[in-house]
Amino acid sequence: MRPQTVCPDSRGAGVKSMGRSLNDPSLSGSLRPRGPVQLGIRMRRVAGATVVVVHGELDVLTAPKLTTWLDSLIRRGDGDIVIDLSEAGFIDSLGLHTLLKVQRRLSRQSRSLAVICAEGPVRYAIDLARLEDALGVVSSLAEYELRSTAPST
Repeated sequence: MRPQTVCPDSRGAGVKSMGRSLNDPSLSGSLRPRGPVQLGIRMRRVAGATVVVVHGELDVLTAPKLTTWLDSLIRRGDGDIVIDLSEAGFIDSLGLHTLLKVQRRLSRQSRSLAVICAEGPVRYAIDLARLEDALGVVSSLAEYELRSTAPST
């Protein structure tokens, strides 16, 4: 039988939940970081592709802003898109969904998406969802450049 955890709600009353406590150390690294929501976006051109560097969190609160930026890039029809998540500290299911939508849209235009993401919580979320192949995940910009210039077999 699972232990019950009592968590106070906004009125001070106890709310029972099944499972582990939010203070459980095994959950602490997988939850959204504390503090204000952060999202920074920078763009640059590299090797015929547009690199979009995402800093902060890609979640339900910030994904719409990234979607707006990416929609503009996709409409311009100017080469492949590389999303660099190496400076991102968190991603949730809506963030992953945003990346998949971009990949599908680019694919329909015979363009591609690559996602730069080294080991860490964001890469763990991508791996857990089994999206590394679908999103073209690489560990670094150098790895992307090697793959993009390598002849297809």
